[in-house]
Amino acid sequence: MVDTYQIGRFISAFSDEELESRRLAAQQYMKEKDLDAIILYGSEFRAGGVVRYYIDFPADFCKYGSHIILPREGGIAFFAHGPFQNNAFPYGARGIDLNFGAPYTPNWPAVKNFFAPPAAAWLNLRGYKKLGIYHQNMVPFYFMDYILRKVEGSTLTNVDDDLDLIRSRKSDTEITLLKHSVGLHDQLMAAVPEFLKPGRLERDVAADIKKLSWDIGSDQWTINIGSDAKKADNLFFELQNREIQAGDTVNVFIQISGPGSYWGTLSRMFVVGGEPSEALVKATEDSVKIQTELAAMAKPGVQPVELRKALLKFQEENGYKTGSVFFAHAQGTDPIERPAAEEGETLTFEENNVLAIYPVLENDETLAQSGDNFIVTKDGAVRMNKTAQGVMRV
Repeated sequence: MVDTYQIGRFISAFSDEELESRRLAAQQYMKEKDLDAIILYGSEFRAGGVVRYYIDFPADFCKYGSHIILPREGGIAFFAHGPFQNNAFPYGARGIDLNFGAPYTPNWPAVKNFFAPPAAAWLNLRGYKKLGIYHQNMVPFYFMDYILRKVEGSTLTNVDDDLDLIRSRKSDTEITLLKHSVGLHDQLMAAVPEFLKPGRLERDVAADIKKLSWDIGSDQWTINIGSDAKKADNLFFELQNREIQAGDTVNVFIQISGPGSYWGTLSRMFVVGGEPSEALVKATEDSVKIQTELAAMAKPGVQPVELRKALLKFQEENGYKTGSVFFAHAQGTDPIERPAAEEGETLTFEENNVLAIYPVLENDETLAQSGDNFIVTKDGAVRMNKTAQGVMRV
């Protein structure tokens, strides 16, 4: 188990000291870079982990979007859904100087008048003009446009690389939480055979896994299930409408967050009421093989894109379709964090990065995916999951 703390009505995985250390690291960075404040935003749990990281509750807890200004000194300014002239989040806020609520949903045009004006006023009151923006792809245009127009002399600097690097360097508390999350994944995968029965829809199985994940302490989830007589893909919930048949191959992909919203990944191939085809056995063995090779490559200082090159080379040389989506990346309060093994990545691997590595191998006969969590050491990444590898028979 991990330590938890009750903050008002909120159960937290972070002590005051842990949460404060994160803010202090960002504030020290601002002082070194001569920045006055950093603006960030989150709206949902799959890509809003920075909100959890700095203010300790999910980006979607207040619904629709959380706007944050992290200043170079003092507490945070927070703007999110809530009653006018009341706190956006009154239940367990820590380290927040301005807790500003207003009815907010981004598809309502009037919201442009709710958060941007008080945010600009807060910056002007403190004389903050040198602004950083974190995860620029996500911060709403109207919010930044208004601030840049109304904060006279303001400048904007993208700080993605630097803050992503800071967040990638996990504290001891974070490593403990990540290990706990990995263990939850092993518990869930061990229960899957009880849920995989002929006659059930894929979404029935996914629902059982989701329910169990909540019962054992999960925070959020992505459960992908795909079944087929021949080639089972990794499918999101909207596509999980097929009835599982005896003899089917089933692809089970579990990605949940444990306490503190720390994510892991685990995927396995199952065969229901039959024996796996030779093609599936071979592809699964190859998937484990290349996963092991990729993990061995993940040493401190290595450019992650080298893993992508190695995967594509393996696919081509062994008769599989070439290509990949995310298949090797760090995890933390976001399910996909940097460094990631994709074109354009500038960060390198470091010791104690916790990675998800889950390559897919596909040919005309079959598809196989093997996914596990790894921790980077000076000698390469070491597998953390205890679940047996290979095709699972039910």
